[in-house]
Amino acid sequence: MPELTAQAKAWAETTIRTAIVAEHNLGRLISFAEEGVQVVEWASVIDAETTDECLGLDGLRWWLPADPLDFESYIGVGHDVPFPGPVGPHIWNCRSTQIPVTEDDATLALPLAMENPK
Repeated sequence: MPELTAQAKAWAETTIRTAIVAEHNLGRLISFAEEGVQVVEWASVIDAETTDECLGLDGLRWWLPADPLDFESYIGVGHDVPFPGPVGPHIWNCRSTQIPVTEDDATLALPLAMENPK
């Protein structure tokens, strides 16, 4: 029975860690919207544990909608990949986050020249 207890503890820790990262990222998205950020970029931790899904999301950008919790309202900047939400889709222990892209970012010049879909 000790193995089951250790397994249950590991599952609980994984669930809690994933929920904390998700809630932290949700708070960041809300803060970005309140501060007038227009575009967010997916930032994955790249190492041996990174999933193919998060590798594919890394560096992608989305227009931040007025309601940052309405994930279906995010529109890709130069791509049509749906916004996955605050953490990688179906990924336990996800360490990805979103970062604000500012007008000072030289790589944003071309996407900002496109019409903002909001």
